[in-house]
Amino acid sequence: MAGKECIMVLLDVGASMHEKYSQYEDKTRLEVGAECLKLLIQQKMLFQKSHEVGLILFGSDDADAGDAFLARGIEKTDLNFARYTDEILEAEKSKLKGGDIFAALETGLDALDDYVKKRKPLKKAFVITNGAGATSYSKDKVVKLARKTTNLNTKVNFITIDFCEDDEADADEDQTPEQNKNQALLHEFVRNCEARIFPSNVALSIYKQFRSRSVYPVAQYKGTFDIGPTLKIQVLGYGKTKEERFPSLKKHSLLAKQSKAAASGKVKLNRESYYYDDEQKKKGDSDMKMVIVEKEKAIRGFNYGKQLVPVDENLMEGLKKYKAEKCMKLLGFADSKSVPRHYFLNGVDMIIPVQDESLPDTIEHKKAFAALVHAMFELDKVAIVRFVKRDNNPPKLAVLSPHIAKTYECLWCNILPTVEDLRDYQFNSLKEANTQQMKVMGDFIDSLDLMACEDDEGETFEALKINETFNPVLQYFYQCLLYRAFNEDNQLPMLDPLIAGYVRPDKKIFDKAQLYVSNMIKSFPLVEKDITDNKTPKVYWRDIIQQETENVQNKMAEEVKVSERVGDKDKPITFEEEERVRNIGTSNPISDFKKMLGDKSEDLASKAIEQMTEIIRKFITESFQGSLYEKALQCLIELRKACIDEDEAPAFNQFLSELKDKYSKGKFGPFWDKVVNDAVTLISKDENKTSNASLEEARKFLLAQDEKVQSKTDDMKKQEEKDLMADIE
Repeated sequence: MAGKECIMVLLDVGASMHEKYSQYEDKTRLEVGAECLKLLIQQKMLFQKSHEVGLILFGSDDADAGDAFLARGIEKTDLNFARYTDEILEAEKSKLKGGDIFAALETGLDALDDYVKKRKPLKKAFVITNGAGATSYSKDKVVKLARKTTNLNTKVNFITIDFCEDDEADADEDQTPEQNKNQALLHEFVRNCEARIFPSNVALSIYKQFRSRSVYPVAQYKGTFDIGPTLKIQVLGYGKTKEERFPSLKKHSLLAKQSKAAASGKVKLNRESYYYDDEQKKKGDSDMKMVIVEKEKAIRGFNYGKQLVPVDENLMEGLKKYKAEKCMKLLGFADSKSVPRHYFLNGVDMIIPVQDESLPDTIEHKKAFAALVHAMFELDKVAIVRFVKRDNNPPKLAVLSPHIAKTYECLWCNILPTVEDLRDYQFNSLKEANTQQMKVMGDFIDSLDLMACEDDEGETFEALKINETFNPVLQYFYQCLLYRAFNEDNQLPMLDPLIAGYVRPDKKIFDKAQLYVSNMIKSFPLVEKDITDNKTPKVYWRDIIQQETENVQNKMAEEVKVSERVGDKDKPITFEEEERVRNIGTSNPISDFKKMLGDKSEDLASKAIEQMTEIIRKFITESFQGSLYEKALQCLIELRKACIDEDEAPAFNQFLSELKDKYSKGKFGPFWDKVVNDAVTLISKDENKTSNASLEEARKFLLAQDEKVQSKTDDMKKQEEKDLMADIE
């Protein structure tokens, strides 16, 4: 099974395992073995969650038959499994000196085979022992067991504690006769099957190393690479690199521990929407109650600029008909230098030809793919493609870069940004450095070269290798997670020294570069700036807000006094209510229009534009001998500016076209002449991207009427010339 592992751990719990460990006087051998088991469980629990682990204890008095029994069945690891290792240490000491290694191993192999049955996961067995137990197995029987291990396709790792620490099978004077016999049989077993022996100190160092989450490679794209109508290559796409995100966490309530009624401590989040009743809002009721919005009456909304556009289910269903089918279509080729690396988005995918030779034309697909990769590599070209990884996924623009290794050819696939993804940040220009400063900076960079670091013995090595450098945030999270699981009341542990070593500057490297650091300080002196008291003091937003608040309060107090003096029984109009404009008046329309657009508490842009168009029409039609034409023109100019800023260019263009059709002739013609003289034309695409008018169309919009008049004048002149010729004749 892809990405699956079934592991059986066999731990020796004999009496000799309770003795002191030779390399750590404060620990017993059983504690070292339990630590190896716990570290193995923790790694599987965090990084290989699909792996399953079982546990057999041997050398115990509690076994029904022999000295081995199944303590925990094969299952996915969890904290209960890790806590069980502490229970092993608290159990009573066995009367047996040790367990039979090979009998326990055969029991574990049979248990693995019975659990797996017809499935095909990767099978492993770990044996943790000090080899003090007597065994009934002879050399021939051990060889048969090794063949059985091979037939069952199982790998075996022996973790030896104070035993079998050398690669040789010769007897050791410091070991007991049982240990020497087991040592010889272990080496015989290793020679006849896939097995290895690890001393406990080596195993602990391996288990304590940081690791990243392993992901079994699964093809994310299976389809064709469409080069042309008649040339399609069957390819597979695998993820090569991907950002490792912080693991998702579930909320847990500590109050659940104090409540007997709580079934679990998981926190469930419920969301509800409310709204104020419009009738109460119109009445100005201060005790307005919020009404719950039923889920059946709620529809989805999408942001479009400052507006929220509602989209009901019927419209959503209509949008679903625009589906993107899975594909990888060639758009063209480009020079590799024309696609800079900083344009690449997301992770990297690896594109290879189809590998299943049972499919028809597999060899031809491989040949065509290899020829394409080699041609692109020789010509220094990359391919630009339209990439849809799965059906109904949004189409992406991607670049395929050729890569040729010793044993394979592939294409690296990177997603490219579009115009909407690009950001152009402007920065102030820096003072140009001189030649000496450039040299000093270059020497400083060379002195901190991570490829030429020296160890204690003076040998150079590469520091911060990518395969040895892990995400410090994730690693510290895992460290705290496991520590808190077993120590609920303690403070979080300090950052692991290995992590701290590569997130902080290396003192040895900077000591070596001290000379270049001092040269940097001399070449780039810092001059203290003389700060005088003559400059304008800074103005902070909090001071402005406070001043505005005081002004509002003072004005409100004045209005209250005036109201009381006049004897007005109605509620006085406050300053805030005066400033809020909901409708455009005819006395000062431009000021009202700007206030509505600048209202931050509510989006009134569409309403303001609609009212301004009505005001302009009113000024044109109700004008006496053109008395309001100039005012209408100024409103039209202000409306044009606002439509550019608010992305409402289509609305303005439509309105201006209506004005031209209705008022460019007849008694309102003088108003349109003012529009032409002030060159108030359509909003072009160059001014606002939402416009549907080109720059040429905007230019010709005002010239069209003049061309018709000129054409009519030319026709009249031609007719007069004809009449004159007729009179002469």
